[in-house]
Amino acid sequence: MDAIYENAMLTIIAAAGRDETYGLPGVSRRARTPQPIIKQPGMTIIWKIPNPRRTIKSSRWATRGWTFQEALLSQRRLVFLDDQVYFECNTMNCCETAAVPLHTTHANPEYKTFITLQTGVLSNTVPEVVYRHEVSARCMLWMTMVQYFSIILEYSARKLRFDTDSLNAFRGVIRQYSKREQAMFSIMGLPYPAASDARIDMFLWALSWYHNQTIWGGNRKPRRRHEFPSWAWVGWEGQVKYENDPKFQPCSDNMIASLSFEDENGQVVELTKLQGLDTRIYPALKMNAPVLPSALFSYDPSSDQKWSWTLNVNTKLTGGARLYLSQGPDSEAQFAAEMKEGDKWRCTYTGSAAEHSYIVVLGPHPDITGSWLRAGVFIIYCSYEMMVPWMEDIDWEISRIL
Repeated sequence: MDAIYENAMLTIIAAAGRDETYGLPGVSRRARTPQPIIKQPGMTIIWKIPNPRRTIKSSRWATRGWTFQEALLSQRRLVFLDDQVYFECNTMNCCETAAVPLHTTHANPEYKTFITLQTGVLSNTVPEVVYRHEVSARCMLWMTMVQYFSIILEYSARKLRFDTDSLNAFRGVIRQYSKREQAMFSIMGLPYPAASDARIDMFLWALSWYHNQTIWGGNRKPRRRHEFPSWAWVGWEGQVKYENDPKFQPCSDNMIASLSFEDENGQVVELTKLQGLDTRIYPALKMNAPVLPSALFSYDPSSDQKWSWTLNVNTKLTGGARLYLSQGPDSEAQFAAEMKEGDKWRCTYTGSAAEHSYIVVLGPHPDITGSWLRAGVFIIYCSYEMMVPWMEDIDWEISRIL
């Protein structure tokens, strides 16, 4: 579908109503909501139509997973709403709220819109090339990853009728980024750069996702999609987030001994050996990394709710830790008790970003001995420099995560 949207002259989007049977207001039999106009001598009073950005964002269309690529990958979009039509291309946007001559909205050259005007609501992208002559390749790579993460954040908040569509409805985005100059490939929706020298660093960053709502988030708690692995966000229903820190310093090769994947046939392939756009399903992630004893973590429910956990080590930690758990026991206090027992949960260090470090929490697979499931992540207020000295006494272990 990405090729269809990218090559289409125009994509017509039916954003009104609850489903495809609603029709296009003003075109089909369904009439549009009229815009009240009062004419008086010497003046015309026009009732303001609701902002199309808010209308689109609150529409049923904007909650559906399969419509995400329709908006993101198209070059030109014509959106039908109940009260007006909205147009957006990759450089400008306009609507029927008021008649504004297009030449008054453009700067020189005319394909650029004045930066003081509102940006579009559909594309959610930044130009592929941003100040190319002023930034390093590493910075360009970082900006591309951050953009990719913002797309994951928006897509993961949408609903799919079938769990098996979680990856398929995102493949168009994956293919688009694989064709960029700063090419990004993907394993189960997790991006990594085509440049092999940065693959492990950036993939560990991509692996540090967490859910916006934890398992204790009521009706909005994450739900597993068992068709996909737990270590990938496509294996879950629920919006995910990233810490997009420009000073991100993930684990390098001397901290992660190995990182590989198992495909459905049991064939093992290392991340650094992957070539091109790989569309295979990889149920297992194998990572040889530092494992922290779970008993080092303590929980104080009376402290700041955001930083209610502490990593107790012989170093000068300047803050606590945040826990984002996607699956586990019924309460945080029960999870804390199980952590003290020290034999159920595995805490694997994956990297650091400026003043924060990331610990992926793993739980034992209920059916496969020796394998693990991703349960969540700790974000610790502790820099990379503080973590490294005492990590020398920590054991490295191979975790097979399904």
